[in-house]
Amino acid sequence: MKVMQGLVVLVGIVLLIGHVAQAQTTPTKKDQTKKDTSTTVKSTTRINITPPPARSKKKTKPDSLHKPLRLAGFRLGADILPTAFGTFDQRFTSYQGTFEVLLNNKYFIELSGGVEQRIRQGVSNYTYSSQGFYGRMGINYNMLHRKSKDDAIYVGLHFGYARFDNDISYTITNTANGGDASGLIIEKQLMGTWLEGNFGFKVELFNNLYMGPMFRVKIKLTGSEGELLYPNDIPGYGVNNAANFAFGYHILYRIPFKSKKRKRRVIITPSTPIKKTPPNPTPPKKDKGDGR
Repeated sequence: MKVMQGLVVLVGIVLLIGHVAQAQTTPTKKDQTKKDTSTTVKSTTRINITPPPARSKKKTKPDSLHKPLRLAGFRLGADILPTAFGTFDQRFTSYQGTFEVLLNNKYFIELSGGVEQRIRQGVSNYTYSSQGFYGRMGINYNMLHRKSKDDAIYVGLHFGYARFDNDISYTITNTANGGDASGLIIEKQLMGTWLEGNFGFKVELFNNLYMGPMFRVKIKLTGSEGELLYPNDIPGYGVNNAANFAFGYHILYRIPFKSKKRKRRVIITPSTPIKKTPPNPTPPKKDKGDGR
């Protein structure tokens, strides 16, 4: 009996020791909550430092390379050199006018025309006359458009057209009958066309007033030969050769043109969505009768 009682007491002591050890190793609920809060604080205090994405730098071209063409104004004037020659030569008369459309001071669309008369007298008692009108149309390119908004060194290509009449009057002396014989040959509604290359300068001497010389190279394309009389001169072209050269001097006045600038609409798109926060709720008012 004593042995059995001793074994029971021994087993009870062992179970008591095991229960105490298990109670010390298992954490309590308070300890578990403390650990969870500490881990959450550590996780929330972590700062993720990442460099922002690199922005790609786009190469911007100069404004002069992609600037759109716009109407910059008009120029009206004349080539005064043929008219000046006509004042000193009674056998030559010429009046010419020029109209230009300016596009950004880069391109000049030129329209010009005039009337011309040429009289030639020969030693053998003849007088030749050619009179009519002509016109030219073409475009000039300003090689200084990136450096100057007003001055120009230009090259251009033009097409010329002329419509004219010519006649010749002559007198023949010492005929077989012993008298003089005279005659008149008239050719009307003749025409001629040519290509013209231009090179010149335009300088603004005063406000909107331009002057400058020019050089023309003319190549004949077509021309009437006449049934009875071959034309010697073509108005605007010169002597009826395969090619001609000519000089001129322009005086032009510029009529400025101001275009209205259109207002651009600007649309702002936020990169991050904007969250609307509700207003702070007002605390309830206490009743005056409440003594608390």
